[in-house]
Amino acid sequence: RSYGPRGERWLLSPAQHQVHHSSAARHQDKNCGTVFAVWDRLFGTLYTTTATPEPLRFGLRDDSQGQRGASLLLEPFAWLVARWGRGARLGATGAARWGARLPAAAAGLFVTGCVPIPRGLDRVAMLEAFSACATDVNTQFQVSADALAAATRAYAEAPSAERRDAARAAWTQAFDLWQQAEILRFGPIAEASAPGGRALREQVYAWPGTNRCLIEEQIVTRGYEAASFEGAPTSVRGLGALEFLLFFTERTNACPPDHAVNAMGAWASLDAAELERRRAAYARALAEQVSASARALVAAWAGPAGFSRALTTAGRGSARFQTQRDALSAVADGPAHLDTDTKDRRLGTPLGIVGCESESCPEALESPYAARARLNVRNNLRGARRILLGCPAGGDLGLDDMLEGAGAPSLAQQLRTRFAAAEAAVDAVEGDGLARPLASDRARVLAMHSAIRELTSFMKMELTVPLELPTRRVAGGTD
Repeated sequence: RSYGPRGERWLLSPAQHQVHHSSAARHQDKNCGTVFAVWDRLFGTLYTTTATPEPLRFGLRDDSQGQRGASLLLEPFAWLVARWGRGARLGATGAARWGARLPAAAAGLFVTGCVPIPRGLDRVAMLEAFSACATDVNTQFQVSADALAAATRAYAEAPSAERRDAARAAWTQAFDLWQQAEILRFGPIAEASAPGGRALREQVYAWPGTNRCLIEEQIVTRGYEAASFEGAPTSVRGLGALEFLLFFTERTNACPPDHAVNAMGAWASLDAAELERRRAAYARALAEQVSASARALVAAWAGPAGFSRALTTAGRGSARFQTQRDALSAVADGPAHLDTDTKDRRLGTPLGIVGCESESCPEALESPYAARARLNVRNNLRGARRILLGCPAGGDLGLDDMLEGAGAPSLAQQLRTRFAAAEAAVDAVEGDGLARPLASDRARVLAMHSAIRELTSFMKMELTVPLELPTRRVAGGTD
C-alpha cells in the first residue's frame, strides 16, 4: 500500500518498504527507515511511490552474487572511509558539510538499521556548475545573435559582396555557438514535454526541417514582411533558412515547374539585383527573430522565477524539481542528444547507416551551403563537454566528477578517455565540411561515427546506475 508522494515524505509506507528490498538499481539503498521518513529525506535516500505499483523483483542485485554476508555488511563502512580519505576531492565546503553530517549519520544507523551511501561531491554545487555552464554558452550565443542581426541589417540596407561577407562571418560565429548550446537540451531550450521546456530550440534552428522551396516562395511573395511572419512554419525561419539566404547565390530555385513561383513566371521576373535585395531583407527579418529568441532563452534562465533557480534549488523548495536527483537527471538528458542528433542524424544518415536507403546520403549533410558539417559535430562535442567534463564558468565540475564522488573513478576515467577519442576522430578529418571526406575518405568519417557511438553507448550504459540518474532519452538508431 502506498501513502502517496506527500504522505511518504513523513511516514514510510508498506510500498516503500518493498522498494527497499528490490534488486533494481534505481531502488538500491533507498527507504532505509522503519516508520519515519526523516532520515531518508536527510540523506537523500527517500524513494516515494504511487497508487500504481511498480513491477518489483526482490533479492540481491546481480553484482552482489558471490559476496559473503560479512563483506556486504562492511561494504558501506569501507566506502565511507574511502570517500573521506579523498576529502581533498570534495573541496573545503563539501568536507565541512560531511564533517557536520557524520555524527547524525552515526546516530541514524541505530534508528534506520541501514547505511545511506553519501556522495563525494556536493550536489548543490554540481547543479550550480551545470547552470553556470549552460548560462555561459547561452549568453555568448545571445551576444553573437545580436551581432548577426546588426550585420544583416547593414547588408539589407545596402546589399554588397563586402556586407554579405560580413553577415556570413557573423552567421558563422553565432552558428558555432548555437551548435554548442543546442546539444545541452535541458530547460527552456528543450521540448515542451521536458522539465521547464519551452521548445526555444525550434525557434532558433529547426534542422533538419528547413525547406528550400518554401523559403523561395517567401522570397517571391515577400511573406517575411508580413506581420504574421512571426508565426510562419519553422521550416522557413531560423539559422537554417538564414544559411541558405546568405550562402546560396545562384538564381535557380528548388520548386517543381508546376509550382506557383515557376508556373506564373514570378521567379523568372526577378533580376539578379532584386533577388539579392529580397534575400538580404529576408535574412534581416530572420536574424532579428533569432536575436529575439536568444534573448528569450537567456531571460528564461534568469531571475527569481527562472530555470536556473529552479535547477539549483532542486529538493529545497524548487518550483520545478522535487528532488536533486530529478534535476540532475534532466541535466544528463541534455548531452544525450549526442546520440540521436550527432551520431545518427549528422553522421549516421549521410553515411547510409540509419535513415538512408542508399549506400550513402550526402544530401542529408547538415550546413550544405556553408559547408560546416564536420565543424558542427566538433561544436556539439564542445557543448557536451560542459556537462560531461565541466567548463570554466562552472569550476570545471562535470559528470566525471560525480562519478568519482560516487566511488567510480575508473568510470570517470573511461568517460574522459572516450570523450578524448571522439574529439581526436573528428579532428582527424580535414576541412570544415564532410561532403568531400564522405566521398574520398569514408573510413575517417566512419571512425568519427564509431568514436561518438562508443561515447554515447558508454553514457547510456554506465552513467545512469552509479549516478542514480534515470533517463528519458530513447536509444539511437544504430544501437
